[in-house]
Parts: sequence; C-alpha cells; structure tokens
Amino acid sequence: MLHGEEYRSVSAQPTIHSESRERVLNAAYTLFVQRGYADVSMQQIADNASITKATLYHHFRDKQDLYLATMRMSFGRNQATMTERLQQLPDLHAKIRDILSFLVEGKRTDMQRLMSDFRQHVDEEAQQRFWAEFPKPWRLLEPMVREAMEREEIPEDDATFVAKFIYSSSAGYAHMLAMSQNNDPVTEATLHQFADTVMHGISRS
Repeated sequence: MLHGEEYRSVSAQPTIHSESRERVLNAAYTLFVQRGYADVSMQQIADNASITKATLYHHFRDKQDLYLATMRMSFGRNQATMTERLQQLPDLHAKIRDILSFLVEGKRTDMQRLMSDFRQHVDEEAQQRFWAEFPKPWRLLEPMVREAMEREEIPEDDATFVAKFIYSSSAGYAHMLAMSQNNDPVTEATLHQFADTVMHGISRS
C-alpha cells in the first residue's frame, strides 16, 4: 500500500508524462511547419521542448513515429475546431460557407506543408495505417446533412454521398483559391456564390 508523499508522486506521473508528450508535439509541430520534415532533427525537437533526446525517444521510437503523432494532433484539432464552428450555424448554406472559409484560412497552409511532407517522407505502409485509423473529414458532416434533410432544406438523399460532395467540392475549390489568389481573403460574395452552387447541386431535381 502507498502512503503520503509516495502516493502523490506515483499518481502525478501520468500527468507529467502527458504534459511532456504534449510539449514535444507542440515543439515538433512548429519545427515541421517552419522547416519541413527533412530539415528537422530529433535533437532540435528535444531542445525546443526543453527535454533530453533520451526522453524524446522514450515517447517516440523515431522521427517518423513523432511526425505521425504530430499529424494526428493537428488533424484532431482541426476537426474539433471545424465541428464546433459548424454546430453553431443555423443552416446548411451557412455551414457550407464556413467550411470553405475554414479551409482557406491561413492556418490551413500549415496542414498543406505537413501533408506534402507526409506524402514525400512517410513510407506507404505507415500512410495507409494513418488513413485507416483516422476519421474521414466528411464523416463530421453526415449528421449535419441528415439534420438539413429533416428540416427539408435539401431533398432526402444518401447523407454520406452528400457529405462527401460538400467536402470534396469545398476542398477542391479552396485549393484552387489558394493557387490563384496569393492567400488574399475570400470575400463574402465568393462564399455565398460557392454555397449557392453547391446547394443547387444537392437540390437537383
């Protein structure tokens, strides 16, 4: 049986471990985005996280393992943020506008950098495992699409197909805007025109 200080010391260990791991992930994220996968060393990440290299390898077996954990953290945060934003909006048209706005915001350029290095430097098997374990972004939209159908905003249809259509249209258009507008802010008129077009496609007769 543990007593007094001994108990407090042991019970605090998971928290310390979690905080250390989160500090590593945040440091790794910053360096990977700023410099790219190839130009970041494990020693640099350890230094930025204010831990020893040995402690870093206690959390992650190699740089690829750390990179994948960084991707999971980034994807998880993005999906949580997008879901929270969309749930506060009143209708599907507003949600479509916000999805496009979210995807073209400056922060998304970080994800583009991470994804580019992910495809280039992470081995194919690890990539497949990553995508198999991570929820697809359109899955977040399916409940909202079903709600829109129940409110008769759009006709009854396959919610999964409609969610995929909305997300793929938004992601494709966001990529085109990023390529052609030099990261200029997207206007409200553009957001409305895009949402009108997507809603028209969903509401086809």
